[in-house]
Amino acid sequence: MPPRSNAAASGGTSSTLPAIDLPDDMGVCACGEASRRAFDNSAPEYDSLVGQEELFMGLRLLRWWLLGKSEGRVLEVACGTARNIDYFRAAPDGATEPSQGVTSLTLVDASQGMLDEARRKARERSTSRGALAEVRVVKASAEALPLDDGEFDTVADTFGLCSMDDPVGALLEMQRVCKPGGKILLLEHGIGTWEFINGLLERSAPKHFAKWGCWYNRDVDAIVKASGLRVVSRSRWHFGTTYVYECEPASKAELDAIRSRRGG
Repeated sequence: MPPRSNAAASGGTSSTLPAIDLPDDMGVCACGEASRRAFDNSAPEYDSLVGQEELFMGLRLLRWWLLGKSEGRVLEVACGTARNIDYFRAAPDGATEPSQGVTSLTLVDASQGMLDEARRKARERSTSRGALAEVRVVKASAEALPLDDGEFDTVADTFGLCSMDDPVGALLEMQRVCKPGGKILLLEHGIGTWEFINGLLERSAPKHFAKWGCWYNRDVDAIVKASGLRVVSRSRWHFGTTYVYECEPASKAELDAIRSRRGG
């Protein structure tokens, strides 16, 4: 299926509305510019292109189930067209505890075309029942988030690691901006548990990337392990090609050690 967007970009702009070695193709890749172009080009039709397939595969239910765990100040990385915006449960007025729901939502993506669609949806949500109190839209790379350490209670990413230049680096950034003990929620696709399916993915991956800016044959488990994330729960669907993770960030000392080993 087409991925959620997050191509690499330098810098960041925003607007506010009411521990293992990886193979080269699973580490840093020079795919950001191609990914960004693909997402910019597909943005206006993106939702209609992926809608039927997501419905058939039950991905809407997985999005709803996972993102319903979001609470407090929420960051969504590689937000794409904001397909998830209706799955975030708004906190009631006057809420004082993160567990009461989402108090603010920050949407980050590197594709301007995708962010234009996300901004439109955020405006529509602001006038609907159950509107989120604050939605912020930020253009930035997932690998270099222009956000403060420990700023968020929850960080979410759905189908974004496949299109990132450095997916491990992106997960390190997600952990940096997540508060200690906070939630990191991941819904991703990658290699499966059946060799036959993996062979199909391997052969079709270059063509898929050229069209969608996504490598859908990455080893998600290896990427998560390399980032140091503390896994709370994990499940796999669709012959193992769909991954659902609930994690907590590693300690600052652990993250610093991983960055040091990576030369960052």
